[in-house]
Amino acid sequence: MAKLHAPTQARYPSTLYASNRLAKVILHCRTLFNRVTDVKEVTVMKHNAIKYLLALVMVLSSAMVIAAGKGPDKAYNPKPRPIIGSLSGEATFPENDECTDVTGAWWQTHTTAVGEMDHLGLTEHHGTHCSTLDGASLVGGEASFVAANGDEVWTTYHAQIIAPPPVMVFLTEYIVVGGTGRFEGASGTIMALVYVTYLGMDAPAFPVTMDFAGTISY
Repeated sequence: MAKLHAPTQARYPSTLYASNRLAKVILHCRTLFNRVTDVKEVTVMKHNAIKYLLALVMVLSSAMVIAAGKGPDKAYNPKPRPIIGSLSGEATFPENDECTDVTGAWWQTHTTAVGEMDHLGLTEHHGTHCSTLDGASLVGGEASFVAANGDEVWTTYHAQIIAPPPVMVFLTEYIVVGGTGRFEGASGTIMALVYVTYLGMDAPAFPVTMDFAGTISY
C-alpha cells in the first residue's frame, strides 16, 4: 500500500452537516454497545443495533450525495456516494508477528475476503491489524479494497468486539484515505459488521464475513 494521506474534508455546510450527523450516529451506537453486558443482550440487542446503524448510514450517505450537488464548483469536487457490500474470506495469523511494539496488542491478524461492493464490482479485501489479548479491540488496521479493474481504495480501520465467541462480531470503522485510478484522492467513512467464527487457538484460520455500508467520495 502506498503512503497514506489524511482524508479530504467536505467543503459545503450541508455536506458537513450530514457528515457530522453520521459521526454522532456512530458515537451513539458505540455508547449503546458499551452499556450492554448481558450475553443474551449482546447477541440480540447489539446485532439489531448495528443493523439500525447501517440503515442510518445509508440515509445520511444519501443526504451527503444530495448536498454535494449544490456546491458552486461541484465539477471539481469529489462526489460523495453511498457504498454497500458483502465479502467473505478468512483471518490468518502470521508467524512473523509485527505487533510486539504496539502498546496493549499482542497478535497480528491478516484478513482476506472476496465479494461485491458498490463502485468496485467484484472486490478483493486485504487487511492487517493488531489485536488486544482479549480481542476487545483492534488497532493499527490498514486495508485495501481492490476493484474488478484493479483500482484500489485504501483505508485505515479500528474495531471493537460487540459479541463474544463462538461467532465474534466486530463493529469496524474504515476511514478512506486514498487509492489508485479513479479512487485517487478518495475519502469517506465506511462502517462494517464483521463476523469471525472462533475455531480455537490451534486453528490456522478463522472464517470471516463482512457487511459494509457508508460513503466514499471520489
